[in-house]
Amino acid sequence: MNLTLGMDTSCGNTVLGLAEGGRPIFEGQYDLGRTQAAQLPRLVRQILQTFQRPLESLETLAVTVGPGAYTGLRIGVAYGTALADALGIRVVPLCTLEVLAQEIPFPDATVAAFLKARKGHLYGALYRREGKGLSILTPPRFVSEQEFLETLKDLPPGFLVGPSLADETFARNFSWRHLLRTCPRGSLLALWGEEAAPKALNPSEVRIDYLREPDFGPKGCF
Repeated sequence: MNLTLGMDTSCGNTVLGLAEGGRPIFEGQYDLGRTQAAQLPRLVRQILQTFQRPLESLETLAVTVGPGAYTGLRIGVAYGTALADALGIRVVPLCTLEVLAQEIPFPDATVAAFLKARKGHLYGALYRREGKGLSILTPPRFVSEQEFLETLKDLPPGFLVGPSLADETFARNFSWRHLLRTCPRGSLLALWGEEAAPKALNPSEVRIDYLREPDFGPKGCF
């Protein structure tokens, strides 16, 4: 059975998950702080050893490629693609917001998934649940919180998936249900990676979707 490792480092914490044969077998969330790059390889090995699996037992690796924290994305994608290359396996690039939206299982539901960016801004996208999949109504973009919420006011009530909002009155006034999430779940990372394995890429083909330049350093160099 296909053993898939799912990984997200885009939201501050490190999220990992394992799936095999269409079922999740592990998920965890870790606050590694500034040691994330150094501890990530050790943590992955430790989790696999817990299930008595060597690194070589991995058949697919799924990693979020954005949007999210600039440095975190670089750490996760760099490690994930290097590991996949060493093992001779392929990589499923995942959109952070789509994994968040996957938490809403209701058919035909409208889902607004978002993550905090710099002050007053967020990364947001709008989806509609169609069967087991999602259709994109508005692709991921970097916008102010106010602008993002304004796009939802003329829509039928749906679901918000993301962290707390500065304007907490929105959900109450417009009957949107808010599922509080600061990062995607490890089980969904792994399960979606397993399902999308036929569309996996060679490690060298994986690209990060930053959506915006960093707030520091030279621009346009990554």
